[in-house]
Amino acid sequence: MAHVSTDGHMTKIDGLVTEDRALATLLGASDEAEWPAVVERALTVGSHGLVTMGLDVGLDTVRDEVRREVEQATGQAEARVAEMLRAAELAYSEQLDPEIRSSLLSKSLREFQTWQESFFNRMDVDQVGSFGGRLVARLESLVGTGGTLEAQLATALDPAADGSALGALRQEMIGEIRELRDAVFAERGRRAEAEKGTQKGFLFEDAIEDRARAWAAGVGGCQVERTSTEGGSLGREALV
Repeated sequence: MAHVSTDGHMTKIDGLVTEDRALATLLGASDEAEWPAVVERALTVGSHGLVTMGLDVGLDTVRDEVRREVEQATGQAEARVAEMLRAAELAYSEQLDPEIRSSLLSKSLREFQTWQESFFNRMDVDQVGSFGGRLVARLESLVGTGGTLEAQLATALDPAADGSALGALRQEMIGEIRELRDAVFAERGRRAEAEKGTQKGFLFEDAIEDRARAWAAGVGGCQVERTSTEGGSLGREALV
């Protein structure tokens, strides 16, 4: 049996024998000359641990204490998470709940309703000074009876109006008719003059030449030459 004595600072152990596999492992990993120092460190660490956790504290007690600490920490974490969730829910209610007048969504809905009413008022054609009323009045002044568009169309389609499209077309047609009339009168004058002078002989030659060439083409071997007032290559005595 070991004999232990202490003066409160120094402790002396005589005849200590212990069956501790961990201590044996530590000694086996060290030189024999270091064994006293290794045993001293082991006792120091062990005693310090016992003092820290409390003297004569068993393993079950330590396990229970650790479990209580873990449960306490877990409870605190759960309480913190629950508190954060409540804060988030409250923030949601304050900002996104349309039933709460001070929420952001409620304010946005009220602002949208105000804008909608203002927009409909501006587009109301029966309201004096509204955008819709001014637009309808402008359209009536353009396309209504006696409006700008009607006046412009009337001017453009009036053949007697200066600068109108229909008037310009009328003048162009009148000019072409006059040119055609003058051409007809000129042709009639030329024909009348030809009947009075030698020009009618050339007209007769044109008709005879056409008939002669048609006949010669059908017979074959014949040549038609128009000599008019000059002699041709066939001579003056030629019959054809």
